Amino acid sequence: MNDTKILTDNNVDLNKSLELFGDMKTYNQMLEEFLSQVDDKLKEAEKFKNISDLVNYEVIVHSLKSDFKYFGAFDTAELFYKHELAAKEPNPDFINQDFNHLIEEATRMINV
Repeated sequence: MNDTKILTDNNVDLNKSLELFGDMKTYNQMLEEFLSQVDDKLKEAEKFKNISDLVNYEVIVHSLKSDFKYFGAFDTAELFYKHELAAKEPNPDFINQDFNHLIEEATRMINV
């Protein structure tokens, strides 16, 4: 990511993220790895939602929450956290009703 303004303009807390990664070179390397895997993780989340496997759904959304949080996308991470809590309760109605919103926000941030 050469233009960090794009990130900050999209509510990414780059300073917090760099506390973890140390520098932009490491951030970029880890971001590239994340981007190569995130679509598969989102597909897994959808698969587990569709078969009502809330245990595995909780695991994958927890992982995605952490990923987005590490990269400074705290608002997106918060949405994943809500889904994680819903899976723990369990509250499949919330998951099913909000899933498209979750995927749309995750996709928006991935495209940033």
